[in-house]
Amino acid sequence: MSRFFHTGFCCLFLLIILVISFFFKACGYESQVPTRISEQTETVITTKVMSKIMTKVMTRFEGYDIPQFQTAKAHLDYAGSLVSDSRHKAAVLKLLLSRFPGSRKETGKAAMELAYLGLGDDYRLAGRKECENALDAYEKIMTIYSDFPGICAKACWYMGWIYTDLLNDHERGIRMYLKVRELYPKQNIKAVSPVPWLPLVSDDEGVKNPVVNRKKPFTWDSLALLEIVKNSRKTDQRFSALALLRKDYPESLPTGFALLSLLADMPVNQNLPVNQNLKGAALAYIKINKANMRLNNDITSILSNARQPKGF
Repeated sequence: MSRFFHTGFCCLFLLIILVISFFFKACGYESQVPTRISEQTETVITTKVMSKIMTKVMTRFEGYDIPQFQTAKAHLDYAGSLVSDSRHKAAVLKLLLSRFPGSRKETGKAAMELAYLGLGDDYRLAGRKECENALDAYEKIMTIYSDFPGICAKACWYMGWIYTDLLNDHERGIRMYLKVRELYPKQNIKAVSPVPWLPLVSDDEGVKNPVVNRKKPFTWDSLALLEIVKNSRKTDQRFSALALLRKDYPESLPTGFALLSLLADMPVNQNLPVNQNLKGAALAYIKINKANMRLNNDITSILSNARQPKGF
């Protein structure tokens, strides 16, 4: 009797489960759990982002439907994280400038991004006209946002980079780098690398994020001094820039790359001795640089391949 009762109870329980399952299915409550962890993560992220965007009223601007955000920061975040097409991004940034003229920090960042987008999808293919337009834009930014030294330092540095790397005008470029050092010292860089072509990321043996994890982050004037070392045609100016780097940023990656640049330009092929002061500076740097072991190895390799004077 008890066995019959137990069997009947189990059947009744299963029947209830089936009825409940059928009810939820009929009401549209089917399980939506992704089959893989990556799908689940992507679903959560997409849901959070899209739920914020889908509730926004869309504005048609320069051929694109752009969400209307309540704050300039949200608008800027949208441009930076969810818009990849350069023309679309430019439209989003222009709309930000129009809608939030009082949010000067965000509009300054938007103006900076627009100036860079003006160089085209690939800055290496930018012509003189595009470069000159970008230079004009950065110069205006430095005037309009003179009360934001961080923005001005970045704009000034970019002008130096355009002159030296894109227009091959080293003298004017170095003048801009010197201006960064003079007018905007100690302005921190808020990203891992200010631009994608700078080799300022750590290797696998070092820390994963040298800017965020190091006690002293990169600064625009340290990068300006590095560019002077790399681009100046005057030996004394290059060594003066290195001296300032060693004084103010002794263990920074810009200092290490400045040393590497000078060491690489030594006339080793003419079988001349290594500059002893430069070698001493390089050896001292290797002892304190913990952010990039590959950089240390490159410096050591150049030193070992150079001919040493007697009794060195």
